[in-house]
Amino acid sequence: MRTDARIRLSIGSLVALAGMAGAQTAQFDVQNPPARSALEQLVHLPTLGRLHVTTGGRIIENSPPLRPQDDCSGLSSHTDANFAGGSFVVQAGFAEHEVAAVTYTLPATHFPIKVDVMEFILATSNAAQLTVTEWSVLVWDGEPGTGILVAEYSSDDIILPHARVGPGTAGVNIQVSVDPNDPEQIFIYNDSATDKFSIGFRIDNHNSQTQNPCVTAPPTSLNAFPCTDVSGLAQASSNWLDGLDCGPFGCPPNGGWARFSQLNVFCRPSGDWVMRASWSRVDCIPGVGACCKPDGTCEVMAVGACDAIGGIYQGDGARCGDVTCPEPTGACCMPNGSCVPGVTPSVCALFGGTFAGGGTTCADGNMNGTADACEAPINCPADLSGSSDPNDPAYGVPDNAVDSADFFYFLDQFVAANTAIADLTGSSDPNDPAYGIPDGSVDASDFFFFLDVFVLGCG
Repeated sequence: MRTDARIRLSIGSLVALAGMAGAQTAQFDVQNPPARSALEQLVHLPTLGRLHVTTGGRIIENSPPLRPQDDCSGLSSHTDANFAGGSFVVQAGFAEHEVAAVTYTLPATHFPIKVDVMEFILATSNAAQLTVTEWSVLVWDGEPGTGILVAEYSSDDIILPHARVGPGTAGVNIQVSVDPNDPEQIFIYNDSATDKFSIGFRIDNHNSQTQNPCVTAPPTSLNAFPCTDVSGLAQASSNWLDGLDCGPFGCPPNGGWARFSQLNVFCRPSGDWVMRASWSRVDCIPGVGACCKPDGTCEVMAVGACDAIGGIYQGDGARCGDVTCPEPTGACCMPNGSCVPGVTPSVCALFGGTFAGGGTTCADGNMNGTADACEAPINCPADLSGSSDPNDPAYGVPDNAVDSADFFYFLDQFVAANTAIADLTGSSDPNDPAYGIPDGSVDASDFFFFLDVFVLGCG
């Protein structure tokens, strides 16, 4: 950071044209504007006061810590300043009706979001009295000025209290949050199609504003001002000022919205605005997101379920359409009957093999010399159960064999009219097109169809 960066003109209201009406304007040389070092002042505040208020006017005395950040929530900020206390640059040229704003960019998949808490630092530098500042907070979908204003709240000292800071050198962290039970939540739907949202802080009425802030800045000894950080301007294109119209030599020229990057070197603040916003994703459930399964496919599931099947969890709220799952690995069955484990389908094809599927191995459970994954599939349509005992864990679990356990298991399901198991056909006539096609009911045709396939066994 450059030390001379603390010497600036006023913010948005610095220099009027020489020769404009009013004797005061003649004292400025518009070609060589004065330094006016008092307009940007470095202060050190070991601690900050806190004004935490909900948009409904509820004062929160003991603020809980900010919500831990995860894939379902975030904290957006361009500053490295400590919101509990530290060094700040007081932007003492900031006039009534000017707006300090910041823009944050998020992945498109994060929207819609709900803005939970917004924070701004307001400070005095050697104030001679307690300052009372009327303020507003604004929220846009997109960038300020061109985006969609979705929320605006103003202090009135009835519902939202004015900010009281000082005397002396002091500061307050203004925290504006939305009560979770308030029906009027602040949602950003990305209707601007910019993948951005912005927050802003406006001074509606200073404690003591000068008659013409374009000529004489608000007195530092009588007012509180928003702050920038001391570590230098990191995000010049994402910090904004809505300045007063002080003519073509104003800051910005003719007023209005300008990025810090668009402000001339004499009036550009030396750091980023000390403000931040915490938010949460509307469609995100903690612990649930896209899972890349071992077979290379994707499915939304709980993180525990994903881990249990050996999948790769992609994060809370992740959608399968937004992730690229890695190519699966498994057994590769070679033309000579051998098996190569742990290869991808593309590698298997490169060597002329047949990929057995994601997650498969070269285990030879039946000890016949051929990997189970590489053996021809066994066709056992009547294989329904490994046991006829309902209390046996093998009950209802196929075991690659057709025997009495399958017959008695089918009888149980048939008597129970369980269409999920016993509805096998719409006809008992092998020449009927309905043969082997479930028809939504359990009747004699299903029983005789099962007898047919039972007799066939495994083939």
